[in-house]
Amino acid sequence: MKIPFKNKVVVIGSDHHTTLGAVRSLAEKHVDVYAVLLRGFLNFVGSSRYLKNKVYYIDSLDELLPTLAE
Repeated sequence: MKIPFKNKVVVIGSDHHTTLGAVRSLAEKHVDVYAVLLRGFLNFVGSSRYLKNKVYYIDSLDELLPTLAE
């Protein structure tokens, strides 16, 4: 079922399969997904085809609010 209006969601997390599952599930329901990811050793969530360059990386949680404000 296609949603008649465009939803936007920000997923905040790290490179973990739970974050990837949330991104994928929302995108499959036609929700516009943006991700704010805590920078780490891996980068598989940021490479997800469902994000389409809508990824922001932060080094600590102190950077979360300024990143969201952008």
